[in-house]
Amino acid sequence: MDFKYYLGDLNHDTFDKWRRPLAVATITIFVASALHIHAANLVNSVLDASFGLFIMIHVINPTWLGLLGVMTLSLTLLATTILLLIVGVAYEKIVWSAEFLKNTGVLAYGLDIIYYLGIFVALNFVWERPAREGLNVYEEHDNANYNDQDDVWTPFSGTGKAITEYDVRYPKVEASVNNGYAV
Repeated sequence: MDFKYYLGDLNHDTFDKWRRPLAVATITIFVASALHIHAANLVNSVLDASFGLFIMIHVINPTWLGLLGVMTLSLTLLATTILLLIVGVAYEKIVWSAEFLKNTGVLAYGLDIIYYLGIFVALNFVWERPAREGLNVYEEHDNANYNDQDDVWTPFSGTGKAITEYDVRYPKVEASVNNGYAV
């Protein structure tokens, strides 16, 4: 595997279309971080601030490895935040209050879920489409859409085949012979 390709610049039409929404998502991430500070949740605040910084770096200097890292991190944080919200509501640690300022924890978790999902979906569009550089579509670095190899995001991108679609050729075995034993 040639890591120089993955550390190189992500010269991509679809990513250029998603730069502004990702920049707005970065601002939303920092707003959610401030809401977590107001709700006295320092761990999520630091996590959101570091994720926002990571997204900002990726928007300014996009790489394929950064794309993979941001997609993985956003999907992991999405699952974790949903689990935290469910457990918090179930054990009444997170409750909705009549006063708006007491609901900052719930609002922060809601914002977290929205932008984690939004960032993952936006970057999944980038992952599915080939780069705009004049690469040969049959090179090993191209997207799985063109060389029919599965990628790590197959369940989300729809580029892979189901297990039943692979052409598997099993050797024929005589019914009367089983590893040298006669039946």
